[in-house]
Amino acid sequence: MIAARSALETRIYPRPIPLAPAIGVPPAAVGEVHDVSPVPTPAVLAAPYSPDFNPIEMAFACLKAMLRKAGERTVSGLWSLIGRLIDLFQPQECANYFSSCGYDPD
Repeated sequence: MIAARSALETRIYPRPIPLAPAIGVPPAAVGEVHDVSPVPTPAVLAAPYSPDFNPIEMAFACLKAMLRKAGERTVSGLWSLIGRLIDLFQPQECANYFSSCGYDPD
């Protein structure tokens, strides 16, 4: 069973690719990466994630703040309120979310 699993894994995943977060922390501090393949495997750095650079997160944060302020507590009332609040987001405001996150407006 172990030999069959090993052969299957080799066919599906010929070389493991270790991932390390791109935040300046050495891999030993995050967790040791063991590469058992006979071929050298490059380490792939995962892009850092920050909600400050995500325009969708910024828009949802604004929407959640408006929902909390309204204080609606029923499901049907929330859906109705969301429909009204979404209309308050102007195209220029949405473009500003993208611009502030570093996206090119064109």
